[in-house]
Amino acid sequence: GERDSVEQAASSYGAHVCAGIDALLARDPRRLERAIPKRPPILKREDLPPIRLRDRDEILGPDAIESVLDMLSLSLPEEPYAGLRELATSLEPASLGAFALELLEQWVLGDAPGRSEWMGFSVIHLPSPEGHARLVSFAREQSTKNQAKCERACVGLAAIGTDLALIQLSRIAA
Repeated sequence: GERDSVEQAASSYGAHVCAGIDALLARDPRRLERAIPKRPPILKREDLPPIRLRDRDEILGPDAIESVLDMLSLSLPEEPYAGLRELATSLEPASLGAFALELLEQWVLGDAPGRSEWMGFSVIHLPSPEGHARLVSFAREQSTKNQAKCERACVGLAAIGTDLALIQLSRIAA
């Protein structure tokens, strides 16, 4: 929404900066720049709770659920897939939180593999108090068991970035 301001600021740096800014602004943030990861064997679709539409008594169908899984698998802790934010505005927040919590649980029960960490990070992008609490619990459990798994959980807590999440990070570090 600030394209004019950005272009005006860039103009004072010359044509090469303007060209770079134009290229960045022309980029569609929903365009895929990497392949969608293959679904991990630990993912049990049949155990995922339904996602409800906001303000209507309807649930997403299987194809739409696959799209949500695609968006989550493309999301990084600090940078969710752009379409995920748009989608979340039309879906019921509690059902999104429950969906993400189940993905986190399946990831934990599947031994929290690094290549499937997007399942654990889903509670960052589809937040709920229960999801955040479970991520904290997992980080604490792993702090004395497995450094790599603890680090993954701590990356998630840092990305959540709330005061409570940062306090928990401090406690885990101590």
